[in-house]
Amino acid sequence: MNRITGLEFGKDESGIISRDEIKNKVEQLLEDKECKVRAAELKEKVKIAVRRGGHSDMNLNSFMDWIQE
Repeated sequence: MNRITGLEFGKDESGIISRDEIKNKVEQLLEDKECKVRAAELKEKVKIAVRRGGHSDMNLNSFMDWIQE
């Protein structure tokens, strides 16, 4: 499994990352099928976490209960 853990951006002589460089990196990510699959998996995990009864919902409720004590 070849995961992209970070993209290296090329900078110009002034140390600035050009618009074209950013565009190329975004296109690189969007063309990566593995990245799309991982993004879809994360999307589903987030949906589960934030719905009523999910981990995020429970954590927020616990925090609110703690504040109200």
